[in-house]
Amino acid sequence: MCGIAGIVDFSGAPIDRNRLFGMTQALAHRGPDGEGFEIDDTPGRASVGFGHRRLSVIDLATGSQPLTNEDGSVSVVFNGEIYNFRELRARLVGLGHHFRTKSDTEVLVHGYEAFGPELVERLDGMFAFALWDRNRERLLLARDPVGKKPVYYVHKGERLWFASEPKGLAPFVKLEADLSSLPTYLVLGSVPGERTAFRDVRKLPPGHVAVLDRAGFVTRRYWELPTSRRDARRERLDLDQLSTLVRASVEKRLISDVPLGALLSGGVDSSLVVSTMRELNDEVHTFSVGLADAGFDESPYAQKVARTLGTVHHELHVTPHVAQVFERMVELFDEPFADSSALPTFLVSEFARKHVTVVLTGDGGDELFAGYPRLSLVARLERVPPSVARLAARLARVVGASAEPRTQRARLVRQAERSAMPLPRRLLSMISVFREDEVEELWAGPERSDAPVTFRAIDERTRGSPLDRALALSFHTYLPDDLLTKVDRASMAVGLEARSPLLDKALIEHAFALEDAAKIEGSKTKVALHQLLARGVQLGGRRVAIPSSILERPKQGFGLPLGRWFREELAPLAKEVTLSSEGPLARILKPSALARVYTEHERGARDAGHQLWGLLVLDRWLRKYGGPS
Repeated sequence: MCGIAGIVDFSGAPIDRNRLFGMTQALAHRGPDGEGFEIDDTPGRASVGFGHRRLSVIDLATGSQPLTNEDGSVSVVFNGEIYNFRELRARLVGLGHHFRTKSDTEVLVHGYEAFGPELVERLDGMFAFALWDRNRERLLLARDPVGKKPVYYVHKGERLWFASEPKGLAPFVKLEADLSSLPTYLVLGSVPGERTAFRDVRKLPPGHVAVLDRAGFVTRRYWELPTSRRDARRERLDLDQLSTLVRASVEKRLISDVPLGALLSGGVDSSLVVSTMRELNDEVHTFSVGLADAGFDESPYAQKVARTLGTVHHELHVTPHVAQVFERMVELFDEPFADSSALPTFLVSEFARKHVTVVLTGDGGDELFAGYPRLSLVARLERVPPSVARLAARLARVVGASAEPRTQRARLVRQAERSAMPLPRRLLSMISVFREDEVEELWAGPERSDAPVTFRAIDERTRGSPLDRALALSFHTYLPDDLLTKVDRASMAVGLEARSPLLDKALIEHAFALEDAAKIEGSKTKVALHQLLARGVQLGGRRVAIPSSILERPKQGFGLPLGRWFREELAPLAKEVTLSSEGPLARILKPSALARVYTEHERGARDAGHQLWGLLVLDRWLRKYGGPS
């Protein structure tokens, strides 16, 4: 893993060395093992400057970047891992290319020489890279199909700046809040898609490649889910086939020249990954977090899995000064980011980095195999006849006015209202921090959230069952914009590389081709992965069974006791941002609606813990990057 940054200037102006060094230095946490630069501002040509911060994982001796081909006409800076680099290397050697290193990075320059921009379609891995073709004066930016690795950019006139994180752009570009993005943040807890929370800053979407030359700047999608294809086939569950895919995915992610371990929560996904690792290795180091609040503490489950599999288990008991760690979270993410699980993710990453440089995670199982109960609910509500749904929604509006927010009656009212919604809006209502109507009550400006437009556009290019559509929506929004962003920033902040075997491209395509019954069966979720883990693990010539308490435990998120915290230790912070007329939130949100979020939480009328966290994040972000004066 690494940090990349650079500038391309078709005006031919000299590259400002100090600013390029500043871009790269801002990303030092992503690559603590070294840095490299390449600058070409020969008069009469486009000027190019590349910077790189390196986290050494493969080919420790000769894998430095930027890396060029033999004559220096093709240069690359790369963040990530290419898992099929050995196969690509053999193919390219057969085509006459000569390699000087053993790193996966070098397949990019020679692969580009052989295949052009279509190289990205041959890559299996997680990546974001920038490649400069000096002869054609062409820049190529690419991002992996899922969005595990980020790349941000600003394109103005004849210049384009890029970096792994927005802070890497700051030496050249002033980072200013784009207030029009914030209603969407209030709904989703992040700014999705190509937009960011900064004016003029964009991010390359997952599965896209961008080309910049003197003719202009063009982006195109090079990979899409099977559910977006007209010829998509449906397959029955074959556990042997699924087992083979999972094993191959884990095995390729064990390639490393540095110590490697796994994050273990004791849930089905991480337990499956660690089980497979143990079948392939005698010694596996696992890491988990223990919380004092029993309702949020997964450590007993992680301990049980670790004992069963015989891992070398490391456990961190978290009793942090929440306010202090929180301030660091805002710094790490650059943009406002409302997922509070970023905090324990950062803490366990920091803990694991003391022992290993690479960890495998269980991320992706829920998005591929329908692990979230809301996904099956979204699909079931789609089967309600429209006339019944409309009647239920009308009754809900009458009954809902008198329903207390936290009662069973209120929950039934919400489901009745959702039954009449189009599927994209229904899912949006289930994952939102603030509902759209709540944002309208809060927001003082004319802007509106564009989350419904984003969700509708994704749904329109998705085919298949209601469950397929719900999964695709989650895959294209929550996965890259929340889950993977969280893992990337939290792990790279401490120089830890996180790999996600369940988000292997072949496994993704297989999962989305499976029929619904392989994912949802009555009230059971993630059917295929449960059945696969229930087979047990082959260790030392004997079959070891996974405890039923692991297989049968309900879905538990990696969360924090925010409701209690905002009534106790974080109450002063909550009051500061919601009840004060002096802070930045009071200038963009309606004071009465803002105050009501906290007062209703304080008296127990609603659990607004997640919403208060999102508001606290936004307050601190606006203080740094500027709100309205």
